[in-house]
Amino acid sequence: MTLFGAGLLLVAGLVALRARMTLVTVVGMSMAPTLLPGDRVVVRRLPTARIRRGDVIVLRVAGPCRPGDRKDEAKTPWLVKRVAAGPGEPMPAVLPTWTRGSGVVEPATFVVLGDNPGLSRDSRHFGAVPADGVLGVVVRKVGGGSVTAPASANGPAPSNPPVPPTYRSVTDIGVNS
Repeated sequence: MTLFGAGLLLVAGLVALRARMTLVTVVGMSMAPTLLPGDRVVVRRLPTARIRRGDVIVLRVAGPCRPGDRKDEAKTPWLVKRVAAGPGEPMPAVLPTWTRGSGVVEPATFVVLGDNPGLSRDSRHFGAVPADGVLGVVVRKVGGGSVTAPASANGPAPSNPPVPPTYRSVTDIGVNS
């Protein structure tokens, strides 16, 4: 194989990887202690049908997430949250009554919560989120560490943990400085 052929193969591999994976830098404390500001995570783009309760996902909410935010898609921050319920599952009891609707999560939507409820804006504030706003699932922290639900002082973490949104920036693999 020539040097040109090897280079071309490398570029093709990077393009394919970038289409499936991205790096995200966490900004904010809403996912603490699981994810802290400055943590970098690998996000896999995959069909939303494969997303399950307990997965940490990166998503964009279609509207202002914080008081004073404008409803401007280009400036709407990406959020890092944990899926508390998916389509067809019961609405978590931590949600306010106005967000529960029929009591079951509608098709093509997710209920997301932060691991640090006191500092998170999540489905408790803006309701279920559309699946088409999901970038992907966090598969691991860069440098090691787990993104599974943290254990609490009262025993293991609940299977439906409250998880608020985390504001972060997205940088694709190969473009990150």
